[in-house]
Amino acid sequence: MRTAILASALVASLVGCMTPDDGFTDVPIPGREDLAQRIFHARIEDGLSEEITIDAPEGLESVLMEVRGDKGLYYLSKFKTPSGDLIEGGTYTTRFAREVPGLVDWLYPNSPTLQMEGGEYKLLIRGETPDGGKLTEDIEIRLYAKKQTGIETCGVHLDFLVDENAIDNSQFELAVDRMATWANNLYASQGIRVLDYSISPISLPNPNFNVDDTTTVMGQVDDVLRQARSSGSARADSVHVVVVRNIGGSEPSGYAMGLPGPFDADRSNAAVLVSTDAYTDADNLLDVEGLGSTVAHEVGHFLGLYHTSESNGAQHDPIPDSPMCDDGVCSPEFDKNIMSSGGGASRTSVTPGQAFVMKHHPLCVPTEFEIVLPSCDLACDVPQTCSVIDGDKQCRKACDPDAPECESGVCEPDDMGTFVCH
Repeated sequence: MRTAILASALVASLVGCMTPDDGFTDVPIPGREDLAQRIFHARIEDGLSEEITIDAPEGLESVLMEVRGDKGLYYLSKFKTPSGDLIEGGTYTTRFAREVPGLVDWLYPNSPTLQMEGGEYKLLIRGETPDGGKLTEDIEIRLYAKKQTGIETCGVHLDFLVDENAIDNSQFELAVDRMATWANNLYASQGIRVLDYSISPISLPNPNFNVDDTTTVMGQVDDVLRQARSSGSARADSVHVVVVRNIGGSEPSGYAMGLPGPFDADRSNAAVLVSTDAYTDADNLLDVEGLGSTVAHEVGHFLGLYHTSESNGAQHDPIPDSPMCDDGVCSPEFDKNIMSSGGGASRTSVTPGQAFVMKHHPLCVPTEFEIVLPSCDLACDVPQTCSVIDGDKQCRKACDPDAPECESGVCEPDDMGTFVCH
């Protein structure tokens, strides 16, 4: 495993704690004073839970709700805020959440039109069997409550688990470096950074993942994560990016197992999948920028973002500034947005509303850094280009990472993501 750091910053240190309530078990989260975890239990009878009351203290920013059971599918039927608004299906949307047998997560708020309040939240959970019947079983509900910190920026850790069949062994570390840099530069404009990332090779007995076969693909991902955790290559506080050769089914380029994804690394859906086949041309050249766009897209799903809208306009996310499609007519910014349903490196924008949602996921760690994108204004003679390396502006020879022409050194991205000879 290799670990790289893209941003160094001061992680927020908070004081204070949440007041325990009856029926809850408080569980500490090491190293995260901005988070409090609570666990309690409920029962679904004949397809519907009892009314569940959550007493939230003042000063919370968001809460990730996780429902765990045996093999049921769980849906949020009712969600009332302390002010009495019934908002599920309106401004608060969980109906596009990616539930898997026995597990689902919901993030609140998932739109900048909403905010956490102190007081009682009331919810009802509907449960179905995998064949659509009414469910009866005990469930565990985990709440990951994120406290307000006053820090408006945050960062994520990424763990890349790269199958040996997905990328040429001599190139996979450089390819992942480029993917991570691409994602970091995209997010940074809205106050989100890739704090660091690790790269670990893995060997999969079956390099093909069919995401339409939920049970099988969950088992495959669970096996990958179990082995990675035991070797230390899947950290507890990271988004795990599994790079595979082929993804079968309806999502051939990438797939977030959780939408939103869970906080804990020991869940069978605690990963996103990306496929190199979808970005490899007839000459076996890998479009790393396109793959990097897919990594950023799937991590966006994992941190709580839906597609802005489907191209047919039938579904929309709840974020007001997302570019949309209506009746098959899409806004000019639709194809450029990282959460558009298309693919490729043309997706280069994130809206403030989308960043709001990502920052509220507990895996985005409150982290202070200045939102300043690197720029370079030196006049350089071709084939040199203005480059920023470790904050220093220099004229360096531009290079193609797939066919580098560096007389010495290697072809690698600079601080702006431009590939130059180092």
